[in-house]
Amino acid sequence: MTDSYIRGMADRSGPSHEPLGRSIARIRDEFGQVVGGGFLIAPDRVATCAHVVTAALGGDPESERPPEGTVVLDFPLADPGGQLVRTSARVSKWVPVRADRTGDIALLTLADPVWPPARVPPMRRVPQPWTHEFRVLGFPEGMSDGVWASGQLLGQQGTQWIQLRGAPNGQPVVEGFSGTPVWDADAKAVVGMTVAADGHRDVSTAYLIPIEQVLGVDPDQLPNPYRGLEPFDERHAEFFYGRDEDIARLEDSLRRHPILVVLGQSGVGKSSLVRAGLLPRLRKAGAAIVELRPLPTIPARFSLAFALARLLRPDADAQQQRRIAADLESRLSGDPATTRWLAGALAVAPGAPLPVLFLDQFEELAAENPAAAKELLHRLIALIRAGDSPPLRLVLTLRWEAVSALMTEDTAEALDAGIVSLAPMGRNQLRAAITGPTERAPGLYFENGLVEQILDDAGAEPGQLPLVESLLAQLWEQRDGGYVTTAAYEWLGGVSGAITMGAERALAGFVGPGEPELLRRLCTLLARPSGDGFARRAVPIAQLAPGVERLARRLAQHRLVVIGPGADGTVVVELAHQALIDNWPRLRHWLDKDLDFLRWREQLDQHVTRWNGAKRSRHLLLRGRPLRDALRWLAERPAEHLPDQLRYLHAGRQHRIWRRVGVSATAAVIVAAVATAATLVITRPHAEEQPIAQTQSAVPPPVTTSTTSSSPPPPPTSASSSTPPSTSPTSAPSKPAPPPQPPPTVAPKPVDVPLPTNCGQDRICFYPEPNYQGYPQQYPVERAMKCTDVPFVARSVYKNSTQTQFVYSNRGCGSGVPVTLDAAHPGFPDIQAVAYRHS
Repeated sequence: MTDSYIRGMADRSGPSHEPLGRSIARIRDEFGQVVGGGFLIAPDRVATCAHVVTAALGGDPESERPPEGTVVLDFPLADPGGQLVRTSARVSKWVPVRADRTGDIALLTLADPVWPPARVPPMRRVPQPWTHEFRVLGFPEGMSDGVWASGQLLGQQGTQWIQLRGAPNGQPVVEGFSGTPVWDADAKAVVGMTVAADGHRDVSTAYLIPIEQVLGVDPDQLPNPYRGLEPFDERHAEFFYGRDEDIARLEDSLRRHPILVVLGQSGVGKSSLVRAGLLPRLRKAGAAIVELRPLPTIPARFSLAFALARLLRPDADAQQQRRIAADLESRLSGDPATTRWLAGALAVAPGAPLPVLFLDQFEELAAENPAAAKELLHRLIALIRAGDSPPLRLVLTLRWEAVSALMTEDTAEALDAGIVSLAPMGRNQLRAAITGPTERAPGLYFENGLVEQILDDAGAEPGQLPLVESLLAQLWEQRDGGYVTTAAYEWLGGVSGAITMGAERALAGFVGPGEPELLRRLCTLLARPSGDGFARRAVPIAQLAPGVERLARRLAQHRLVVIGPGADGTVVVELAHQALIDNWPRLRHWLDKDLDFLRWREQLDQHVTRWNGAKRSRHLLLRGRPLRDALRWLAERPAEHLPDQLRYLHAGRQHRIWRRVGVSATAAVIVAAVATAATLVITRPHAEEQPIAQTQSAVPPPVTTSTTSSSPPPPPTSASSSTPPSTSPTSAPSKPAPPPQPPPTVAPKPVDVPLPTNCGQDRICFYPEPNYQGYPQQYPVERAMKCTDVPFVARSVYKNSTQTQFVYSNRGCGSGVPVTLDAAHPGFPDIQAVAYRHS
């Protein structure tokens, strides 16, 4: 037989165990003879029998010390193209053959990677495999190219090994099969490793070492099957258990209605049910899926436009999709003709699965901006109803408390039929969620009685699931070998204490300079007031200060926050779960202490969103008492505002200064005009008595005010404006005063002041108040000793007003001296050297 023959046999044995063939290794001795097999359990790790290794390298399989040397092996079925994949390995874990004939396990670490084309097969623990069909490929003497055997799995023996009974008249499982993986045709996974070396046993009978014993030799090789506070998604669908009936309910509802609303309380697992349960089945059926998660800081219309752009042009890159979204946003005006056009553009071929738009945690937008949430929902309903048949299907998750804020007569009619209410998991469901993942992560056992104790402590409260998942993830980290113990459960504080313990353990490592304060700022930034409590708040990570961003990425490693795509493709950071807010005392103390500030910031976010959505109209800027309150918060907590918020507040302050300057200028012009008119009225009778020639030759009296003063002449008093001045017959006739002249323009001179210390490294700082007061707005400076464009408006014509501010940078662009900006810099149409003028 040849390698090609083996591949042919593998192909004819059916696709149900194709991954098995690509994982199988042949192990050779120093003369090149095949002495047994092995299989991949990780990209760089192979499992085999200890006695196979000693057959290749020499030595005693019962010795506690593994043999030294390099094992030569290849993967005959790894490459469908026919090229043999070869490598070598050394023993990294060793369990010798024990006196009771158990043990006999060796793990080898590969010298060169073979993945791909060799692949790790699916592996599963099967507690009751009796009568399951098995298949195995071995390399007995004279058949070094391999031969397949099959039969039935029987029960466990006293050694916990499982008996293999070969098929009648089939290939017996004999020496040469040792170390190869055993495929369970019913479980569709590798369930153990073959042992066929005991010559005292019947040659028609062999055994397998259960896969949990093989992997238990090196527990670090096993992935954590529990998600902790992070929601399940499509990548973790194989670890998602306990919701089969609920998934079937969602599928049935979506078949009958184009809109599916998954309704339930916080913590019941709505997002995980859709992401890990429903969406994988829809995608497997061929449906295109795009997630839309509107954020309070992004206009809802653009979020929708970006999601539709991804459906229309899934092949385009993110930048192209944003351009398409910008065009779509202008068309999403609610016009019926435009809506019909969009429905036609989204339509798929008859019989093809409809695309799916998934709106996760829609209650966040409903709480932040009910009007925007209603508008978004109305547009989606109109789009679904625009054609003869729906162009897409809509799936959204929603909390009960948000329903009343969204329901109108139109939305109720469209949504009612597709509502599926999700209750907290029952005891049997929760038991499946706890024990089910152990089938996908063999080698994990719960100490007797521990599962039932967890179920008793969890109860049936709505928030039970995230608490239990957080507990399980930490129990996994604390397992003893392959066992999850009651002692570890008690040390973690049980179900209720697991979140607190995990969060505090994560924070224990953040003790660097300033880190505790940055942690408080970050955690309070990611929450917002909601009703009588608080809710999570997603923030674009690009808006975080560099130190806070680094902290967020470290917290993500501890699963306290999650980082992922937002509504418009930008990366956002948020707390891993609402349960952190509800159950972590330290965080709740921070939030309660900052409640007034957080409520004000919540209102500020709404103002910023409306301002951005209206192209930053000055009519939406704060003024009066709201602006004074905002500037007070800005002065008290200058480092706790995002760039969008700072831009909005600075724009409001600059507009207030512009209005004040404008009012002062208008008043000065009016006063000057009144003074001129009064003077003309007073002198007119006397002027009319003079001859015309004399009037024309008259010389006006000198002006006593300074010509360089920026102030207009003082207005006349009320007495002088009502009573003509007395004149003697011999006095010179009174002449009309000339109109006031505008003061000449005088370029401001640099002021010799020290560099403000609160200007950041490599930043250019604009001080919004006189004498360098107020929190500076900072912009980055290029390192090439020149300034980047600064996006602010400077339109005032009052060049010498007291509001003239100087621009400083901390480094570069003048190296700590006033920066010279002139009209040569694009983006600065109204800036003088070392000064800018307020808008």
